[in-house]
Amino acid sequence: MSDIRKYINILNESSNKQPLKEAIEAHGEELVAYCIVVAEEYVKLPNLEMRALKAWEDLLEHNEKMLQKILKKVNIIYTKEDPYKNQREMMYDIIKNNTMRIFKTPSDDSHPGMTAAENDVFRALHDFVGHHLPNQKEFVKYLAKHNIKSTSDENFKKYRFNKNSFTVRGEMNTYFSHGKLLSDKVKPALFTEIVGQICTYFTTGDFTVNKVAFMDGVDYNKLGKFTDPKLTQRKEKYLELLKDDSVEKFDTELGTFSKSSIRWNLLSRGEGQTRK
Repeated sequence: MSDIRKYINILNESSNKQPLKEAIEAHGEELVAYCIVVAEEYVKLPNLEMRALKAWEDLLEHNEKMLQKILKKVNIIYTKEDPYKNQREMMYDIIKNNTMRIFKTPSDDSHPGMTAAENDVFRALHDFVGHHLPNQKEFVKYLAKHNIKSTSDENFKKYRFNKNSFTVRGEMNTYFSHGKLLSDKVKPALFTEIVGQICTYFTTGDFTVNKVAFMDGVDYNKLGKFTDPKLTQRKEKYLELLKDDSVEKFDTELGTFSKSSIRWNLLSRGEGQTRK
């Protein structure tokens, strides 16, 4: 059985239990507090630590093997410009045109553990395994039900993904989805690449530098939780401030955090909807 078929079977078997939909054990303000702490810890990481190199080497080996399997199912085109406006367009291209376009890694985008070409492969695998496959079955049914023939169809524009979307929670769920294909020794690398970076982007508003380093004190199996009591205490402190209506701004290790700047829709569609 191929790794992709095995992965699809896992998704199908899990659909009734829905572990991929709510695999993150934090919501609302608690998830915001978690992201802040993860971002703080990510920024502290060295760009490269020797103990992490083997995990990235194993991740790259896994990526290359999976790429060959994915290429049997879809054509991959690397583009110089961002090819899609949203996840719907990407998935429509895969389903209708058997093509997936990947925004090519800029040549000046240095990564201490990957070449630009290797990062392109990782992006392709992340989008196909992390974002596309978990949503494929439901999305195909929706396209058929509404007889959608183009991305300009109004029903197409109305579709929203409930899991593994281009949001913070969605990216965290891709960590769980992709992690099902990896050994426990490699998951810390995937955490740094996905969870560390999306939390830093959510907290600071800027894409961060790539790092090859492990984040100690986090729970790799329960996102939203920490194994280090000091990190848990810091999260609880931020959570209290976030819930305090008399507080608009507070200090973090990354500077002043403004509650009015929280992008709830970026956190997840569900969190955004509750605050409309």
